[in-house]
Amino acid sequence: FLNGLRGPIVKLVVVMDPKNIEEAIKYARRVEVGSYYEKQAEENKINPRPMLTKDTPVIVRNKTSN
Repeated sequence: FLNGLRGPIVKLVVVMDPKNIEEAIKYARRVEVGSYYEKQAEENKINPRPMLTKDTPVIVRNKTSN
C-alpha cells in the first residue's frame, strides 16, 4: 500500500504508525486532503481569486444614493 503513495504522504503515514491497512488508508486520505487545501491556499496567495463553485450563493447589494 505505501509504495503507491507519493513521497511526502508516505512519510507522514509511516510516522502516524497505523495498526492496519484501514488505519493507513484513513491517515493517507487525511494527509492528501490537507495537501490539496494547502496547495489551493498557496495558489490563491499567488493569484488571489474567490474559490467559487456553481453552488456558491451570490450576494447582491443595492446601491443607495445619498
